Amino acid sequence: MTHAAPRSAVVVGNGDVVDAVVDRLREEGDHVVAVAPRDAGPTMEQQRPAVVIISCVGDSGPSTSTELNHLCELAGAHCGAGVDSRVAVIADARTLRGLLPDPDAAGLHAAALGVVRRLARIHAAEGPTFNVVYAGPTDPADLVPGMAINRAARPDEIAHAAWIAVAPFAGFMTGTLLMADGGLSLGH
Repeated sequence: MTHAAPRSAVVVGNGDVVDAVVDRLREEGDHVVAVAPRDAGPTMEQQRPAVVIISCVGDSGPSTSTELNHLCELAGAHCGAGVDSRVAVIADARTLRGLLPDPDAAGLHAAALGVVRRLARIHAAEGPTFNVVYAGPTDPADLVPGMAINRAARPDEIAHAAWIAVAPFAGFMTGTLLMADGGLSLGH
């Protein structure tokens, strides 16, 4: 189902999940640019996108909570204002159960919800909505005990969840946590 007017979108990061997000947005008719975190600010300033998705999964997204906060602040400042502007962050759901051994990575992913909720409050009246998608592992080597669905996610499954967070019909959804984690959050 394609929405009426194509939107400008910036997707920050790269890798299989980002490729799937770009494909999903293009299926909807959106004009999408994928960029590295270092190029996100100038691209957002120039594009004034209606949609920004920042992927923290994989090796090429923001690497610290400070960088994530900065990218989200840029998105809030440069997204077109109004009911159709959306920002989503994709983070690793394993952090919610303390399953990431790298403290820096764990800090980044744990910070995503706090950053998103803070900016959702700041921009609630006139700016973009902010939501976070906690994604389960897409690499079978990263499977952890307790996942209800005992397999890795396909990148397109994570992309569909991210699309829900930025969909045209999601204008009343902000500061929300969406789980695309294969049931990891159920705590089996």
